[in-house]
Amino acid sequence: MRRVLRHPLVWGTLSIALLALVAWRSRAWEIGDRLASADPRPIVVAIALNGLIATAWAIRSSDLLTGAGRPVGWIPLLPMTAFANTINNITPGSVGELVRLYLLRAHHGVDYTTGAAVVVVERVVAIAYLGASAAVAWAAWSIALPVPLTIGLLVAIAALPGIAYAAGLRPSRFVVALPLQRLIGAGRWVIIAAAVRRLDETVAMLLRSPRRAAAFAAWTSIIFAAYTAQLVLVGSAIGVEIDPVAAWGAL
Repeated sequence: MRRVLRHPLVWGTLSIALLALVAWRSRAWEIGDRLASADPRPIVVAIALNGLIATAWAIRSSDLLTGAGRPVGWIPLLPMTAFANTINNITPGSVGELVRLYLLRAHHGVDYTTGAAVVVVERVVAIAYLGASAAVAWAAWSIALPVPLTIGLLVAIAALPGIAYAAGLRPSRFVVALPLQRLIGAGRWVIIAAAVRRLDETVAMLLRSPRRAAAFAAWTSIIFAAYTAQLVLVGSAIGVEIDPVAAWGAL
């Protein structure tokens, strides 16, 4: 089964199916008239930024995997992370991350616990960064926060997850304290609780490293900045002016 899934014909077919799904979900056939009068130059730049985004995804994942003791080079991760994130963008519940966990194990021997810890950091912590930074950006724009204060708040947001874990504020402690033994069985709950603790230990190891946490925050900022630039560029191409702060918040 694993050899079949690795065959280029299988992945090529899946890629074509994904592109067709993208076209269907975006109703691509309805935008021809609007794009006919659009300025192609900003659109070309916006498309080119996908290369930066995919590279940043791969480097960020590679650095986290290395920090978790499962080093994988960023070049082999490039198609894998791009494929998983494409699935995430067109399906509910970030289904692509399940595919990535399987691919990491099948191709690079990364166990599911380590892969899941990296995914948790990339998804949960990154979304927290995005939401909190959008709130700071809105405050800076609406009530004219001083630039030094704005920068200080953004730095504090980047450092907060590591500080929380260093202080012992662990989500696993809340999860394993839930009275779910009767619902799923005491034996199963012991196994699940142990797996949650192992995952949380790996997340803590990544977030408590100042260098690793700073690198993650930097690459995440680059990714979100590129997303924002794409939205602004496409808007300008069709004659819609979008404020960068509004674009960041729209993400």
